[in-house]
Amino acid sequence: MCCGYLILFGSGLAGLGLEWLLYYRLHRFVVSITERHRYDGDPAIPLAKLRERNLVFTVTAGRTGTLFAQQLFALLPDATSVHEPAPAFHAYLRRIKRDHDFAMEFLLYYKLPFIAAVPSRNYVEFSHVFCKGFLEPLLELGLIPNLLLFWRPPRLIALSYFERNVVPERTFYGLQFLLSPRHRDTLPLPAWRHKRDYQLIFWYALEIELRQCEYSHLVRAAGGAVCDVTANDLRDFQRFVDIIKNLSLLSPNVHCDTLLSQHAANGAISWNQNFHPLRKYRGDLDAEEEQVWQAISVTNRQLRSSIERRYNGLGGSPETGIISPQCCL
Repeated sequence: MCCGYLILFGSGLAGLGLEWLLYYRLHRFVVSITERHRYDGDPAIPLAKLRERNLVFTVTAGRTGTLFAQQLFALLPDATSVHEPAPAFHAYLRRIKRDHDFAMEFLLYYKLPFIAAVPSRNYVEFSHVFCKGFLEPLLELGLIPNLLLFWRPPRLIALSYFERNVVPERTFYGLQFLLSPRHRDTLPLPAWRHKRDYQLIFWYALEIELRQCEYSHLVRAAGGAVCDVTANDLRDFQRFVDIIKNLSLLSPNVHCDTLLSQHAANGAISWNQNFHPLRKYRGDLDAEEEQVWQAISVTNRQLRSSIERRYNGLGGSPETGIISPQCCL
């Protein structure tokens, strides 16, 4: 209730710069929580422990079913499944975009010591901020994670964020969690400051599609496992079992009948849906998206065709089945 009120309050006053004020107030709070987790010991100690662990992270835009997935993976024995725990990646998203070296510092003195202290062998985190600057330094440290790539059509992701008033560079949750065309390592979007809110969110969904393809190749080349998944995939018990097998998460101690029953109970719940949208889209989706496609095609001509092939069924339907990702590069 409180967060929803703040979002609505902020959306009405965005032109006055109060979104940035709200962001900085929230950001200071998140950073203060994160600082409590700082590790001042030798970073080599937790790093050595983690070489024996199975780390699983997600590459996703968010609004793709990760909260539901987190609940499912928490059912597995000898596995810690978390959504966006402190120390949180999003606490320093904007900072690492200015200072890439801080991403390594965050891993060594905040996140990795926290994970190393977890007693289970398997650690699964469903934060959609991990893929926004933390994978590369993790690989540089010699830790090769397994990846879950959560797919959903960009339009559905963009509409879901729009209803929540989460917009890159313009609302405080957008500032806190989403990439922006302002960032140097993102898909160029000329004249982005003049784009409409929906267009910025749609661009963000395309940016993550590109990262999913890039990071899939990167981790597979390093020897990690990569699973393509949708929320509907996870509702199928056999598909869920196949995924946890591929990620080396299926413990011999698992009781399959119990897991099946627990899986069914979780699948019956609607997780994190937009039951009370803060905004309703009123416009021409095709026209707004076409302007974005035209703008990004200046630097990436292949992205559109590869995404259209994927979501037109040539690689499987992301809403109903397994996906074979096409190259977006």
